[in-house]
Amino acid sequence: MKKSLLTAPAYQEVISRLEQLQVSNTRLWGTMTVTEMLCHCKQPLRNALGITNTVSEANPIKSFVFKIASLNILKKFPRNAQTGAAYKISSGTVSETEFEKEKAELKSLISQFYHYPIKEFYQKHPLFGKMDNEEWGKISFMHLDHHFRQFSN
Repeated sequence: MKKSLLTAPAYQEVISRLEQLQVSNTRLWGTMTVTEMLCHCKQPLRNALGITNTVSEANPIKSFVFKIASLNILKKFPRNAQTGAAYKISSGTVSETEFEKEKAELKSLISQFYHYPIKEFYQKHPLFGKMDNEEWGKISFMHLDHHFRQFSN
């Protein structure tokens, strides 16, 4: 069974791994710096919580296929998977001096997501479309896990 950011063990694991990240962590793949990655990881959580809204990037059939594959087939996101436009962070737009700020903001958003009152549906995801709490919890854990592995964590 996939881990969900809405469960206590997965939440604690993610917070622990986040706290271990350092500005000196180097990437194993991709182009983002560790600070840019932290900024990027905030975007889907802000979307889920309704802090920001995103525009759908896929037709309903493509959304359905990607959601089913991600939630039921893939064990983890593949390296160098393409980032949707809504969550893309342009290289050089986030300074490494912002590392601690970005880390604290991501930790706060993870906590807000975990403690968010249960609702029937969170906001729509730009690629996966309408998702319920369970789906958002699983995708959120997978996304954070993917990027923490990207930086040896």
